[in-house]
Amino acid sequence: HNSVYTTAYLHLSRYASGLKQGQRVHQGDVIGYVGSTGRSTGPHLDFRVWKNGSPINPLKMESPAAEPLKKENMDALDEVNWNAISELKTKIMKDTLTNKCSFTKIIEAIERKDYETVSNLQKELSNDMKMLQSLYIDYAKNIF
Repeated sequence: HNSVYTTAYLHLSRYASGLKQGQRVHQGDVIGYVGSTGRSTGPHLDFRVWKNGSPINPLKMESPAAEPLKKENMDALDEVNWNAISELKTKIMKDTLTNKCSFTKIIEAIERKDYETVSNLQKELSNDMKMLQSLYIDYAKNIF
């Protein structure tokens, strides 16, 4: 963010491993895991935004203007998007560590009756599929 805005995710059960305070993150990065704190009725996420140190409603904020992407950088963006799409497809179809696809890992967890893992894998797969869809849409916008 710029020097005007500050954001925070609160009520997490834990942060993603390797994440450091002040580290730049990108859309789609895992930064933490949903928690259930205090007297909550279930897992939830508390996202807060401050403008010049004062809390504001993130749903009503006017986002800072961004410079449009220059024409000469479009090919590089297409390459970055295509690489991200390829990596995400690989992750969904085959995990390089276990050599198993996301669906196989879910089925195995069901067979073990490890429903917490099933739930986590389903959420991860859903997020991956949404990100993949978003990347395809962005890629298509840039090439057409």
